[in-house]
Parts: sequence; C-alpha cells; structure tokens
Amino acid sequence: MVADFIDCWLNRRIWNSKSIVYGTVKYAVFQLTKKIRGLEIEELRNVLVSYLKSEDESINFTHHPSLNRSNGKSLHGQLARLIDWIEIQSGEPGRYCEYVVRSRRCAYEIEHIWANRYDLHTHEFDDLGAFREYRDRMGGLLLLPKKINASLNDREYDFKVEHYLKENLLAQSLHKNCYKNNPGFKKAIDTNSLAFKAY
Repeated sequence: MVADFIDCWLNRRIWNSKSIVYGTVKYAVFQLTKKIRGLEIEELRNVLVSYLKSEDESINFTHHPSLNRSNGKSLHGQLARLIDWIEIQSGEPGRYCEYVVRSRRCAYEIEHIWANRYDLHTHEFDDLGAFREYRDRMGGLLLLPKKINASLNDREYDFKVEHYLKENLLAQSLHKNCYKNNPGFKKAIDTNSLAFKAY
C-alpha cells in the first residue's frame, strides 16, 4: 500500500513538472513516515488517501509534460508505466522492468513520433517553435528499443508507423491493424473509456 502511494505521489509530481530529488521531498516524506508508523491497514489507507487528496498538486491534464534536457529520465519512466499499464489491461504480461532500462546494451529510448522536420508540418503549425513544442509533448513520444529508434531516425511518420506495429502496444496503437483481431486491447479501451485510435 505504501509502495502504491509512493508511486502515485511521485508520478503526480513528475506529471506536473515538480522535482522528485531527495532535497525537495525529504521533509514531506519524513513527516508522513512519522504519521503512518505503526498504523493498522485501514487507518494507513485513510491517511495515505487523505494525503493525496489534500495536496494542491492534483493531476492537471490541461498541462502537457514535454521532453526537455532535464526530464528525459522521468518521462522515460512515465512512458514505461503507461505502456506496461495498457499491456496489462489488455491481458498481456507486464514488461515495465524491460521498458525502463536505459543501459547501453538493451536500452529503450524515447522516440519522437514526428521527425524533426518542420517542413513536413507547415500546414499544421505557424512557426518552428510551436512545432517543436508539440513534437516534444508526452503524447508525441514512444519508447522503442535503441536499435529500432536509431534505424527510424528522421523518417516520415507513414514509414515509421509500419514499424511501430512490431513494437510495444502503445506504439502499435498508432497503426490501424492493432485494432483488428485484438480483443484484449479492445476490451481495455472499452473498460477504461480510452480514446485510442489509429493515426
């Protein structure tokens, strides 16, 4: 229960671009630790839920987390969690431990769905700055194995999406064939009222 609380609390902070470094959270963690020590399960649950509800940092879905130089590791972890969650909801085994790896040999990397080519998107954006801001948003990012990510490089989306079908479920969901003969995924979409569709 405490592990779930910590996971939820830290991920809310990351989503809202709040720091999770030791110096920033140590006082709050220390105070909460003193408060929950020795509590029975139901009382513990009530304290942890109340703590989350009382925070001002509720998840703000109008805020769009974007990749920048300082948050790549955090967003990588968020993407790993999202992929793992949708795969488990779809009846597939969870692979969070695989997705979160960032080592040289078997790493997953953040993939931009759109190539870094403003010339392909001038009909959608008035300027290069707006294009870059949208390109770096969480919704424009995936996790792919390092070798695959490097091979796709700055290819156009129509080329990339065909390769996404061979990867994790979040990447596959961009392709129309992901919605064919995939009852677990369709059930997850319906059960959780998700707005997934092919692009």
